[in-house]
Amino acid sequence: MQSIALEEAFGTLLVAPWFQTVAIIGIISFSISGVIIAHTEHYSVYGAFVLAALPAMGGGIMRDVILNRPLPVAVASPLYMLLVIGVVLGGFVLLRLGEQLAGRSLLFFDLVHVYVRLTSRIKARVMLQVTDAVGLAAFTLTGVSVAFNFAPEPLLLWGPVFAAMSASGGGIIRDMMRPEAKNPLLKTSFYAEVALIWGFAVTALLLTLPPDSDPATVRHLLIGAFFGVLGTRIVIIYYKWTSPRM
Repeated sequence: MQSIALEEAFGTLLVAPWFQTVAIIGIISFSISGVIIAHTEHYSVYGAFVLAALPAMGGGIMRDVILNRPLPVAVASPLYMLLVIGVVLGGFVLLRLGEQLAGRSLLFFDLVHVYVRLTSRIKARVMLQVTDAVGLAAFTLTGVSVAFNFAPEPLLLWGPVFAAMSASGGGIIRDMMRPEAKNPLLKTSFYAEVALIWGFAVTALLLTLPPDSDPATVRHLLIGAFFGVLGTRIVIIYYKWTSPRM
């Protein structure tokens, strides 16, 4: 595809219902990761909101400011903020409800028993990593798509950069606010690198498509890349690979 064709294709793509769904998945996943951190590290409800909002919205806002958008997407639409608020309040209610009902209902006792058995095998850290991986995959595609929509040159450079910024920029800021976290996204976690690598691969593949490519081809490529990013991150978590150090 040539740049004009790409701009038109991604201008349509960014408002497509299925792609909006990908963005929503990313927001919810990052928000859940913030709630998990807040619960395990005993933050306040407001602290939970900050920890949820930063990875869900921070990277996208940084990207849009650099691209000189009149109004960042996360601010132009109330959906992003409402989703973050909904996840945080929903998490708070569920946690408090669990505390209130514990031991007062046989049904709830059975559910708690199942929950305890599951959480004994699936630790909070694993749940955090999985939700972060889903958010990483969704926002990697968002970053590449926005880069093609605005078409800064060269796209082969800015596609991966905006992919990494969208996927990990807010998470880096979140961890900077948590001294105990020691910012793993910048030190040990092979995380932003996944967005860079896949951002480069997707950008390169899209640039090889002919101008008259079927929009379904772009859609299938991005869906495949979503699961590719997710699978790559899960493999990295499983084998405990870390980033190369200076």
